[in-house]
Amino acid sequence: MKNGTSYQDFANDIIPTLKKRGWWGDVNAVNPETGKTKQIVVDHRRLRTIYGTNMKTAYDAGKYKEMMDEADIAPYWRFVAIPKGPLNPHPRESHAALHNMVLRYDDPFWEVFFGHKGWNCHCSTKSYTKQGIKKLYGKPADEVVQKSKPENFVSKTETIQGKQITTRGYKVGGKEIYPDAGWDYAPGAYSYRHQEYLKQTIDMIDGKDAKYELTKQQKQEIQKNFKEMVKIDASVDRVESQYKSMVAAGILEGAVETFCQKNFSQLKSPIITFDQMRIRHTLREAEKHTGLTKETLEKVPELLDEYTPAYKIDSNNGQVFFFSKPYEIVENGTKKRKRNKIVIGFDERTKTMTYKTGYVVDDRDYYENHKPIKK
Repeated sequence: MKNGTSYQDFANDIIPTLKKRGWWGDVNAVNPETGKTKQIVVDHRRLRTIYGTNMKTAYDAGKYKEMMDEADIAPYWRFVAIPKGPLNPHPRESHAALHNMVLRYDDPFWEVFFGHKGWNCHCSTKSYTKQGIKKLYGKPADEVVQKSKPENFVSKTETIQGKQITTRGYKVGGKEIYPDAGWDYAPGAYSYRHQEYLKQTIDMIDGKDAKYELTKQQKQEIQKNFKEMVKIDASVDRVESQYKSMVAAGILEGAVETFCQKNFSQLKSPIITFDQMRIRHTLREAEKHTGLTKETLEKVPELLDEYTPAYKIDSNNGQVFFFSKPYEIVENGTKKRKRNKIVIGFDERTKTMTYKTGYVVDDRDYYENHKPIKK
């Protein structure tokens, strides 16, 4: 893959961390549901499975964008399951039931079944023109292409590692077909939609002095899609590392927009962007109890409106800070006042203000080091 990471680079980077945390070699893993301990082996074989899945998911994300860009030419997508053989010694019978299904690119079916559908899965999605479908099946596309119906979609909920996981599926011939738990999404889909929306919105704004207000519906759409993206990044262990996407998280308004235009002369648009890789970084920090929780991160588009904007005293570091109201927590038997802090800064690539980080700070950080931007 272009600019991809080799397995050896991946292993060299992650193994020292695994060893440091005692997660390499023979590991005693505790089942959170039963409390029982089971010994597992974390070695290169297991790591290669994780690496291979990461790469396949990254490939799917790039493939999704490529196929969407060509949808006006090749609008028919086909689900391909690899039969049993040297390339796929243990095929999933459920996935095989979907083999050769052809639906339009905009059919809801692909929101669930695009690309690989589980660990070590070899399924894929291919696109075709009308002529391509006729050549493959020997009859016109109208006789081949299917259209999903609402009643075709099903779901099931399972308890996995102590968490309730709901997976979407599809009913074929009376049989319910499901991806592996957590795989019922199209890699790259939310990134693609956000990017297209971002491009369209920026194109609507002519110059940095232009005024543009998001409608209530547009804000709700940003909030909904952003929340879905955070959920996906929080629920899966794989990373679309080759496809770093900028997504829309809100818009600069009022005094904050005026402040940014005054201090960042190259600012192209009032759209606030969010690098998808920052979502993953913030979620990792949350595990250390220093970053924003997943639930808080999901609400960033809303919180940018609710929190108090501020700038750092005696510093022109190209950043704007948003603080929550103070709240109390108990640490080691002592009450402490804390605030959530969201940081946005000027991005040279997009010429927009973009999310930098989010974490929990002591209340004094706000009133000792920052000055509010009056709305």
